[in-house]
Amino acid sequence: HSVARRKSQETADAPPIIEETPQGDPAREWWNGLTDQERESWGDRAGRTFEAGGRKITRNERDLARAAYEMSCQP
Repeated sequence: HSVARRKSQETADAPPIIEETPQGDPAREWWNGLTDQERESWGDRAGRTFEAGGRKITRNERDLARAAYEMSCQP
């Protein structure tokens, strides 16, 4: 950065401007950690489809993972 602006600095050991923080989705991480058989079972329990506006709609994998994860967290 200092080179681009042609400014001299006393030291070059400044910390990064933005710290790397994980932005993971716990539901997706949980879902991806399951076996295929476990995903099938949780998908059946959570419901692969839902009704909206009188139509039956298939859930995408992200929404299915989130619904199954929420069910798994309930006592």
